[in-house]
Amino acid sequence: MLRIAAGTSQVWPAFTLDLTHDLLFEQECRYQLCGANGSGKSSFLRKILLPQIQSTEEAYIVYLQQQMHLQLYALKAHAAFHAPGRRIADPRDAAEYLLDDLSKTYSSRPKDIFIIADESPALELLLRFPLLHCLILIDHQQKLTNARRVIFESQNSALTKVYPDA
Repeated sequence: MLRIAAGTSQVWPAFTLDLTHDLLFEQECRYQLCGANGSGKSSFLRKILLPQIQSTEEAYIVYLQQQMHLQLYALKAHAAFHAPGRRIADPRDAAEYLLDDLSKTYSSRPKDIFIIADESPALELLLRFPLLHCLILIDHQQKLTNARRVIFESQNSALTKVYPDA
């Protein structure tokens, strides 16, 4: 379980997130970050959530960025050395490669798994991943069933309130 304490966080010089309650992210649960474009969901992922997960060395992280073009280049290079012949042409291929690699690593050293997807076209693949994990999703097109929602409510251009949906 990962707990992010309530409080304010200045994520950019002129932008603050106000977490009105502690946020809990548990294994075997799905979470959907909900809010308007520009409300701070991606900033929350990059500036608060990911650093907190990374600070505990007892978790694996699969992070699929909203704009994956740089991630695709990095994964193609990784695959060229570690999985010659493996084709990575699009975000779905990239997600499949990361999940396959994670499955192999997990079998020798189990740890908590956090899968974070920011507008990922590989959602169906992520939902079918068989190992126990915590899935955290930003997606404006699709609502996850059985997901706990975290609401991002813009107060003005400099402040967004963040709270778990009741």
